[in-house]
Amino acid sequence: MDLGQRGGASIVSRRPEAAKRYAVVDDDNWQRITEAANAAYVRNDLHRAHELYREALDEAEWLFARAWASGTSGMSVPVPVIYNISCHNLAEIAERSDSLADAECFLVRAYDKLLASAASAETPLALRLDCTRHLKHALAMLVQHLKRRRVSNAQIESYVDRAKTTALTVFHVAKKAQIADHYCSSHSTSRPS
Repeated sequence: MDLGQRGGASIVSRRPEAAKRYAVVDDDNWQRITEAANAAYVRNDLHRAHELYREALDEAEWLFARAWASGTSGMSVPVPVIYNISCHNLAEIAERSDSLADAECFLVRAYDKLLASAASAETPLALRLDCTRHLKHALAMLVQHLKRRRVSNAQIESYVDRAKTTALTVFHVAKKAQIADHYCSSHSTSRPS
């Protein structure tokens, strides 16, 4: 879908299901869309900003799918950061429009995406680690929102506990992988002649 000209470049959104068709992945398109959305937000054109932030989230989904398929993001900004920013921008628009339920949905979406990706053994380890590192930002924004809404401490603790458990698991897996790599590399070089 062509969104027109922004900064001399055409902004084209790609859907996650189209990820396999593209060989080169970078975050330039996402950055252009987000910058255009930010400009609309500054102009107080919230409708246009919302449309563009939705396009940026679609692009973030596509980038996430590519990072998963390739095992690395290879972008100037880690894909979990891109995903967080995209969801948080939409949450901010929703809050500004007094739609706290929609804002919460976007904050939970960022948290859930990073948590599920970090927790999945199917996710490449480098991406699992990136998701784990940036899960704390998704969690912080979600907890801040939930506290403003006066949600029960038990519900907030549930989000915190799941993030902690996942982080510990991922870091344990990464440590085991590092030890295994070290063991394999030290034994492969010491073969008898």
